[in-house]
Amino acid sequence: MEELIKKIAAKDEQALATLHSLMHRRITAFALQRLGNSQLAEEVMLETLFEVWNHAPKFAGGSQVSTWILGIARHKALDKLRKLQQGKPWLEEWTDEHLEIDSGEVESIERITNAELTTALHNCMKELPTLQRECLHLVFYQEFRLEDIARIQDCPPNTVKTRLFHARRKLRDCLAACGHGERS
Repeated sequence: MEELIKKIAAKDEQALATLHSLMHRRITAFALQRLGNSQLAEEVMLETLFEVWNHAPKFAGGSQVSTWILGIARHKALDKLRKLQQGKPWLEEWTDEHLEIDSGEVESIERITNAELTTALHNCMKELPTLQRECLHLVFYQEFRLEDIARIQDCPPNTVKTRLFHARRKLRDCLAACGHGERS
């Protein structure tokens, strides 16, 4: 991906299109997790790629390209929240698209149970403080390392560990309260 950034720095539009196809879903999912609104998440994705286009020559290589890009996306999402002057992000209802389950050979009753658990998980994640929810998303959905999350969130790695510890505990407690506790 560093090669793509070099090409984008040279204003290669095809390289930007390639980056878009590689990062569109990741950026949008990251922003959606933060904003809770798919239209605003899409705007953040576009603004992020525009920022990458304008500032690619400034990429120093001190982190992974995806870490740098999601750091930009995070700042764009925070800016959007500030501009809307809301105390906390609003949350749209999760659609079937967010709750997709591969049917494969899973029996109907298992699909229903999985859908209920997925819905409960998403509802419990909505209850987490924003920074804890963001950490979980970056670890489990974006598969970032703690050091990269620390760069994105502009905090020490131990702070990320603490946020993840508390987020997992709160998720476990919330899921148990919803009837989805540990199964024997």
